[in-house]
Amino acid sequence: MEAGQLVRDYVLETKIGEGGMGEVWRAHHQSLQRSVAIKVVSEQASHQPQFQERFTREAKAMAGLEHPHIVPVHDFFVSRGKGFLVMTHIKGQSLDQCGRLPLNTALQISREILDALDFAHQQGVIHRDVKPSNILIDTRGHAYIMDFGIALVAGTERLTRLTRTGTAVGTPEYMSPEQIITPADLDHRTDVYSFGCVLYEMLTGQPPFGSRDHGITEFQLMEAHVRKQPAPIRPSNPSVDKNTESVILRALAKDRDERFGGCAEMARNLSTPGGAPQPVVRPPTKISQLLFSFKGRIARSQYWKGVLILLPFNILLSLLAFGLLESGDNDSAVLVLIVYAVALWPGLALTVKRWHDRDRTAWWFLTWLIPYVQFLFMLWMTIEIWFLRGTAGSNRFGADPVQINQA
Repeated sequence: MEAGQLVRDYVLETKIGEGGMGEVWRAHHQSLQRSVAIKVVSEQASHQPQFQERFTREAKAMAGLEHPHIVPVHDFFVSRGKGFLVMTHIKGQSLDQCGRLPLNTALQISREILDALDFAHQQGVIHRDVKPSNILIDTRGHAYIMDFGIALVAGTERLTRLTRTGTAVGTPEYMSPEQIITPADLDHRTDVYSFGCVLYEMLTGQPPFGSRDHGITEFQLMEAHVRKQPAPIRPSNPSVDKNTESVILRALAKDRDERFGGCAEMARNLSTPGGAPQPVVRPPTKISQLLFSFKGRIARSQYWKGVLILLPFNILLSLLAFGLLESGDNDSAVLVLIVYAVALWPGLALTVKRWHDRDRTAWWFLTWLIPYVQFLFMLWMTIEIWFLRGTAGSNRFGADPVQINQA
């Protein structure tokens, strides 16, 4: 694309942004005589299979996001194999041009953007690329979120992505751990984490784990998001109160279950200066969800308690079965062994719940492993979970709750 080029009724004037998903141009609508912003989807994305169908479906979802702090989409079309999104042109600058901000300004921007993201989540849209360059600040100081180009959209049949399913997408400085480890298994809390990174940068002048502009590699950034904890904010910015720092650190929890339940909850905590953030309240896990559902996961302490309850029970059943076999009561022994095999299922379900964020295919082990192999498998997983340090916090199957110092 080049300045002066005519695309339908729009004349391209100046390129105002560029990213992995394409370019953003300021353009002039000849009929309406007004300035607009046009997002041109990159050549690489437009060559993907079924591009036009997916682009149209997602563009309609974006056009339906009518919120005071979401840049409105007025039109969209595909021309010469490329996708075009026509949006309101916001006069101002992007957040990445603002540098470190005063606390009150950062909190005002946060409330506006968190409200916009919460609205998008309620419509079934997850942004997946929340970063300062996608937040615009107008001349009155109001904030707007834009560029849902790599969003997840809840379609009528399944989640659709403009980008390839299962690949890690986003900006390394602001990617959540699950975007890196399990990119095919995301929910709205990935945007909570990314905005936590944005707010951290607004108050300190840099993202939680640095940036590529300062010589840090993409691999180092991703490793830090998965393994490291961010440095406290108040030593570098004493104007930040304890509550705001605690809210940000909770938003940056490695385990999404330990973050805020959504952007609205994070905003409520930010609007209570001087107070402590609300504690994490886990809803009780239903038996049906534990045994037959992919959804959710349990903490390491919950898993260990469950194993300590189930393991002695299974040992007693096995000893009873062997005793019956030795006494010649084979029918009773077979019945006890059947109960023993069934009793192993909850233990394996507990294990899979801990494995969920790492590898969803773990559930297939429940369908074919014979009882004694299941027992050894559960024992091995217990050792892995409890003792071995891995890629996500203090164990390889998900970080434990982040402890925030309230002192």
